[in-house]
Amino acid sequence: MSEEIKGQRAAIYMRKSSTDDRAGDNRSIAEQSFECHAAAEREGLTVVKTYEEEVGVSASRFSTQARPQWELAVKELGVVYDVLISQAVDRNTRRGVSETGDLLKALEASGGRLIALDDGIDTTSWVEVTE
Repeated sequence: MSEEIKGQRAAIYMRKSSTDDRAGDNRSIAEQSFECHAAAEREGLTVVKTYEEEVGVSASRFSTQARPQWELAVKELGVVYDVLISQAVDRNTRRGVSETGDLLKALEASGGRLIALDDGIDTTSWVEVTE
């Protein structure tokens, strides 16, 4: 496989915490995958990796469940890929500002980018604040 251009390598993170098939914001892994891949294509990004938690894994601050795919995604940011795409920020974490801060630190350190589709977040539009 050819070497992908840094800044154009994307990864998709997917998580579905409920084990039922409720309608609404509780999108299936297949729906999340479709929408995230479509976003990558619109942005001209190449998806080089997907991270998918087992169905039923919670990201709640009350949960003690391990999320090995999330941990790997944060660790590999800037190494394996540069742009993390997810359906929504709450797919990534609901464990408060500490874990969100860890993601933001990883993005800053790697020069990475976050796209959260439902939330309208794309960190390329954030203005860097200088000290």
